Amino acid sequence: MEVRFMLRRALTWLILPLFLTACATLQLGVERTPTPDHAVATIAALATENARLSAQIKALTAATPTAITIPTASPTEPPLAPTGTYTPTATQTRPRPTITPTPTVGQGAWRVISLLAAPGTPGRLYAFQKKLGAPGDVRLLFSDDLGQTWQVFPGGLPENAYCTWNVNMDYFTPDALYASTCRGLYRWSGVSWTRLSPQETQVVAVVYGQPELLWAALPAGTSSSPVIRSIDGGRTWSAASDGLIHSNGVAVLGLDPGRNHTMYATINPYYAGGHLRRGTPDGRWVTMDTTALPGSVGSGITLDGATGHLYVSAGDNWEQIWRSPNPDAPDMSDIRWELVYHFGADKQVELLASGWSPQGLAVYANVYPLLRQPEGHNNLGEPVLYCSLDGGRTWAPLPIPQE
Repeated sequence: MEVRFMLRRALTWLILPLFLTACATLQLGVERTPTPDHAVATIAALATENARLSAQIKALTAATPTAITIPTASPTEPPLAPTGTYTPTATQTRPRPTITPTPTVGQGAWRVISLLAAPGTPGRLYAFQKKLGAPGDVRLLFSDDLGQTWQVFPGGLPENAYCTWNVNMDYFTPDALYASTCRGLYRWSGVSWTRLSPQETQVVAVVYGQPELLWAALPAGTSSSPVIRSIDGGRTWSAASDGLIHSNGVAVLGLDPGRNHTMYATINPYYAGGHLRRGTPDGRWVTMDTTALPGSVGSGITLDGATGHLYVSAGDNWEQIWRSPNPDAPDMSDIRWELVYHFGADKQVELLASGWSPQGLAVYANVYPLLRQPEGHNNLGEPVLYCSLDGGRTWAPLPIPQE
């Protein structure tokens, strides 16, 4: 119908000038004096053109219309992993990595205490290590190739580095590192370490884009208010543990860099299970509902800064990794959990960090072998640093110096 209309409209605009010309020729006899034969010829030509266009319209409307194919949407990717509560059965299987035998590591080997993944493509990795059997021996390594090669950080660590508890980062300014020591809090500005405060801290979190706002957890057992806050870049501190239920302080403290209104923490002793907390900028804390998770929640947590997704380890031995896509839901009952990976009952997982990778989200973790004892309890073997470059779907050991 639309084609017929357009053709008739075109016919009208084609014939109209000819018709007006003919009328002008017939009426303006004073200025132009055409002969009767000329007017008759013009009218005849118009009739012929009208007949030709009418035939074209008839032919077009009689033709079968061409079908238009609308492409269908491509199928969505399958879910990352089964969701809901994990209930193992005799026939149930989960994705497992090919884990190489844990090397025999004795005294003098280096263990990764914390790992930082700076933003970027790729962002620099920092690994803070302590030597087994020699707690005072600490060092800071860095890698610019996703952990394939490592170098000793040229800035070293602050003075009295032997009592450095942890190293953290301002993710808005990745060169700004923070070292928590027994002598106070230090900041690396790209040139040297500067002491910000004599306040001893265990771990520090910097509000994204607001370096004057700092959160910190105190060493275990040192205060009834284990979380403190500074609004002047670390010079002075105040308690920020309102409603925080704990037994021996906070083990891990995390701030969502994209959503500065939300803090997450696990508390000591982390082996007591299920101690996941959520806080707000005014220092108020609530206990998160983790009943949908199997067993207890491990000490390590990490946040995807791009999405706000929270990753935790859970299970009887913390052998599984779970993810919540909405950990900041106002109603705790609305928080969803999805199983990401199951390492197997003979492993324990300690999440360390997450960052960028060519395949998506990179996740880093220490994986400990569980050593069964005749008495019925388990001992932990030496950890191996593992990395997943695809959001936790597959895992592989990440080489890091042991000497």
